[in-house]
Amino acid sequence: MQKKLKILLIIMFSCYVFLTIGRFTSANEYPVTRDLKDDVLIATLSPAIYSSITGYYGKTRLFDSEKILSIEQDDPGSNVYTVQVQVTSFEGAHNPPYGLETVTLRVSFPGITVVDFKHKVVDINPIPHKG
Repeated sequence: MQKKLKILLIIMFSCYVFLTIGRFTSANEYPVTRDLKDDVLIATLSPAIYSSITGYYGKTRLFDSEKILSIEQDDPGSNVYTVQVQVTSFEGAHNPPYGLETVTLRVSFPGITVVDFKHKVVDINPIPHKG
């Protein structure tokens, strides 16, 4: 009798496991793509990039065609990073003159600071987005 009870319990437990296993999903069901991570980083850095462009030109200019050139950790194990980003700046509704801006930023607590800003005049259409 005990043996039959054990077999019955094993069968019931197995049925329970197999019937409920599909109900549980991973919290990371949709993996984060590299492009999405880049977009989040650009969105986080955008106020500092915008401020550096405004500081260089002395007036408001917008930008697009963002490209992350490099990300480096200053010291192993530290939470200080140097990020170099390249954007195309423009006046108005994507009107020339276009500028190719390379902005180097330091990301740390308590915030983001601009380390370097380089400007190059671009006489062609803006750089293709994420090119």
